[in-house]
Amino acid sequence: DEYEMSILAESIRQNGLLQPLCVRKTEIGYELIAGERRLKAAKAAGLKKIPCIVQKANRTEAAFLTIVENLQRSDLTIFEEAEGINKLLYQCGLSRLEVASQLGIAQSTLSNKLRLLKLTEPERQRITAARLTERHARALLKLPEELRKNALDHILAKGLTVSEAEEYIEEILCPDEANEPPKRRAAIGDVR
Repeated sequence: DEYEMSILAESIRQNGLLQPLCVRKTEIGYELIAGERRLKAAKAAGLKKIPCIVQKANRTEAAFLTIVENLQRSDLTIFEEAEGINKLLYQCGLSRLEVASQLGIAQSTLSNKLRLLKLTEPERQRITAARLTERHARALLKLPEELRKNALDHILAKGLTVSEAEEYIEEILCPDEANEPPKRRAAIGDVR
């Protein structure tokens, strides 16, 4: 966002760079690991020198640190987060257990986030634009791809909550059960 970048650049111009960048030494100079926005803003503020922490990291470790730093941003969409996790798995060659451990999340949480990547790009864009939650997106994944567009249209048109969306999707998946009258339960639990 250019506006946010200009605000950051002005803050750096007025106060200096408060948090150093993270770099690693290579054969041809230094490679940025973390702090791309701060670097761009510092350049826009006209700084010629900026504080950096030199991290001892090989190429794989540097890639890992870059992705982890991006995952820690608060403004990521659910899909950007899932894509970042996917990069950790494939670019850094880590197992799901290792990635979950490094990020401090359960393996089941990691798996649920990765499942979001099964949604098509148009579905992802609509979910992001509507600011639907991760649970909305996971509920849609229960449906075959050919039914998702209409279900998403309905969820967006009606402004369904997560619970309502999950109920709606269950009705699509099991239409006969939705029309059945509720089953009676005995009022007495223990007749001794």
